[in-house]
Amino acid sequence: MALLPNEHERNIAFSASIQMALQQDDTRLWQFSATHEGEDTTDGSAFDEMAAFGRPAVVTNPHAYNPIVISELQFTRRWLRARMWKDHKHWPSVTDTVNLSDPTNPVIQYFRASFNTEKDRYWIEQYFGPTQRGMLAPAGDTDITWPAAQTIAVDVLGPGVTPAATGMNRWKINEAFALFLRNEATKYNTGSPQIHIAVSSKQFLNLLNDDTLNDRMSILGQFTAQGWINYIGIMFHHSENLPVTVSGSHRRCPVWMAEGIKIKTAKEPSPRLTQLDGIELHPWQATVNMKIAAARANEKLCAEILCDE
Repeated sequence: MALLPNEHERNIAFSASIQMALQQDDTRLWQFSATHEGEDTTDGSAFDEMAAFGRPAVVTNPHAYNPIVISELQFTRRWLRARMWKDHKHWPSVTDTVNLSDPTNPVIQYFRASFNTEKDRYWIEQYFGPTQRGMLAPAGDTDITWPAAQTIAVDVLGPGVTPAATGMNRWKINEAFALFLRNEATKYNTGSPQIHIAVSSKQFLNLLNDDTLNDRMSILGQFTAQGWINYIGIMFHHSENLPVTVSGSHRRCPVWMAEGIKIKTAKEPSPRLTQLDGIELHPWQATVNMKIAAARANEKLCAEILCDE
């Protein structure tokens, strides 16, 4: 059935508004990653795997001419896993339908909030999940699972204190900072030197109840109304969607640098606006779908802090 002229115009207005709104990041985690428009193949999107950050290997005999071993010439790629986000919205208001070109329209705002929430959820899933590898196709080489060496244990406490499971504390944050230093992940050899950490409200409460940390933050004026703090150069972000360990008792708080995880918009949004004539009051329905992709790019730039709850 052909669209009436006014319906066609509304579809154009809705599509233009959605295209603009979904490009505006207002996420808590996704937007602090390195965007990578990697090579697209029939199997998806991939990028070349680079050597991890860290000290160069020690050469035992720098003056000797050693033959190149064939294993040194092997290459692989990391593959971004994609997921289709789709959502729909119904409403009866003629005003909301006429004003779909307004970016503050409730319908446009709904889809933007839904999309940004899905991006963060998928970011968390791919941050901790296995990363597919292969030169020609995903899973052609061994997947890379989360490295235990990048985990700050749940029982880290201050010097001279008997280790015990605890929530977020400044010693764990200090350990994470030192881990990045040991990995040579500093402003001198990364494009985005900022270190980020995501915590839930429980971990924020732990920090607020730490008098030594809280007083120091207040004096430096680093505790802000936006809900995040800057401590030893680490930016804090809030998320209630962080996963827990298999036992379910320890929260996994990611600590990362932007180049540690790659993200991509794998498919542009496909919006559609229709009026449901077969339903009383003839409400309007909008649908949008879009494909996003993500993959962990460098384990040396990704860590986690375990917190007891």
